[in-house]
Amino acid sequence: TGVPVRAAPESGKIPTDNFELLKLLIRGKLQSKGESGMTSGALGYQLQARKKAVSAALFSCEREGVVRRSTPDGVKPRWVSIRPPPRFALELQLPTEFCYNQANADDDEDEDVAELSPC
Repeated sequence: TGVPVRAAPESGKIPTDNFELLKLLIRGKLQSKGESGMTSGALGYQLQARKKAVSAALFSCEREGVVRRSTPDGVKPRWVSIRPPPRFALELQLPTEFCYNQANADDDEDEDVAELSPC
C-alpha cells in the first residue's frame, strides 16, 4: 500500500542521488540541534533551500523512521533527528537543484531558472 520507501543510506558512502544527499544534509542539521529540533522553514533558510524540497525530504525521512515531528499545541511543527546520520552529513553541500535564489525568484518570467540557480 502506498509508495515504496527507500532505505536511508547508512553505508558510510556518499549517495549519488541528489535527493538522498539533501535528506542526509537535513538529518545532519537536525542532529546538531538535538531535542529542540528545527522547523522546516528554519531548515530551508539555513540551507538556502526551497521549502518544497525541504518538506519532501523531511516527510521521506519520517517515513524511513530517521526523523520525527514534534507538534506542541499552538506551535509550528519541529523536526527532530531520532537516528544519527553518517558523520559526513554535516560536511555535505546542498545540491544546486534544491537551492533557492531570491534574486531570480522575484522574476516571474524566469521561474524555472530560479529553481535551478546555484546558491
